[in-house]
Amino acid sequence: MAVDNDLNIIYINEAVKEFLLEVEADIKKKLPNFNVATLVGANIDIFHKNPQHQRGMLAKLDRPYLTSISISNKVFNLRAFPLFDGKNTRIGSAV
Repeated sequence: MAVDNDLNIIYINEAVKEFLLEVEADIKKKLPNFNVATLVGANIDIFHKNPQHQRGMLAKLDRPYLTSISISNKVFNLRAFPLFDGKNTRIGSAV
């Protein structure tokens, strides 16, 4: 999954999309408005109870970051890293 600098989801690969579809019902137990079909274009704040924490962390991200989050009865192991263009300008993040 890739997000721009405003943390809007701009890309989800098919493997992630299929996985999220498989666990969508479980995610909706904690995040009732979660909808895989509308993720591209949505902001990642929809995933978090305290979006400012994640926003601050991603803004400072300068190397890969590993973490795990629990939603409902699912554990997601995540790796986040910054994305740069050819001029070394930050263009977003990938998870």
